[in-house]
Amino acid sequence: MGVGLTNGPAHAAALVDVPPERSATAAGLLSSARYVGGMAAMIALGSVKASAAAPEAERLLGQAFKGLIAAAALALPVSLLLRKR
Repeated sequence: MGVGLTNGPAHAAALVDVPPERSATAAGLLSSARYVGGMAAMIALGSVKASAAAPEAERLLGQAFKGLIAAAALALPVSLLLRKR
């Protein structure tokens, strides 16, 4: 319910200063950020649950989280390069 209430205003705020020809790129970037945030939350919650169950699962989830952070770090420069075009 919280995502449903905030998704519309977040898209509107993100697209307010974007020229019409770049609006699809900005909307895609916002959606990607939302998905990455959701995956990070699921990994964090899974890691907490797995830490009580099995140390190996916690290690694997930690590696997945590091990979997600690396992907997000690579997405930032790419989005800035696309913005300059």
